[in-house]
Amino acid sequence: MPMHRLMHRLSRWMGLLLACLAACLAAGVLAFDVAVARPCADRIKRELEAAAPSERRPPAVLLDMLQRAYGDRITQVVARDAAWKLLEAEPHVGRLRRVAIEGGLLLLLPWHLTDAELASALLTDAYMGDGVHGFAAASRRDLGVSLELVSAEQAARLVAISWSPSSLENPDRLQRRVQSILAKPSALARP
Repeated sequence: MPMHRLMHRLSRWMGLLLACLAACLAAGVLAFDVAVARPCADRIKRELEAAAPSERRPPAVLLDMLQRAYGDRITQVVARDAAWKLLEAEPHVGRLRRVAIEGGLLLLLPWHLTDAELASALLTDAYMGDGVHGFAAASRRDLGVSLELVSAEQAARLVAISWSPSSLENPDRLQRRVQSILAKPSALARP
């Protein structure tokens, strides 16, 4: 058999193999989307419907502080929290499985939720210490102010608490975190 015919046949088989691999990958992503990502997105949407209005439509100053603190990692935080909730019923989940689920959610949640919904999910679900979940409840507890009325420094304080709720016990550490967030450039000033 001539060499060019052998190369042609080999390239045809390689193309077929790559097409099969791509089809399997697409089928796997679709199956993960149907079985895991869509139910997680639907649960997040239901939680947002029950959330405080100020968490569903947060003030611009709070969104700016979230962007300063988390940047493009908001989706990552929401995906991590969704994976933990999904797997909390299973006591001994392997790290590899949890990371795979987080990765899949990180890729697929933005298909089902807008950036505003992802930011609201972070605000609604954040653990703020002492059994308090959500920025609205923490704002009332820690600042004595409704979430709609927070100043830039108060918003930075809430974000710092969400980073590390144990910092409530160490006011100096909390204040350093607040100053660190305030020192970052504003997301509103970026082009």
